[in-house]
Amino acid sequence: MEHEIITAWAGVGIGVGQLLLIAWGLRQMGKASQERNRQLDAMEAAQREQSRTQAEALGKIGEGIAELLRRTA
Repeated sequence: MEHEIITAWAGVGIGVGQLLLIAWGLRQMGKASQERNRQLDAMEAAQREQSRTQAEALGKIGEGIAELLRRTA
């Protein structure tokens, strides 16, 4: 009888341990997801800034070409 009680408590302990490990793993996954989202947001902002800068540069190049065409016409 005592052996069965010990076995039952051991099973409960193992089950609780497994639940704690699962909870810890899910928490770590959540942290990793937040960090990844932060990095992606930073990359997106940098890419938008780069696109804006390139668009401005292309606009200036276009203005320069238009001015050259006006001068040669």
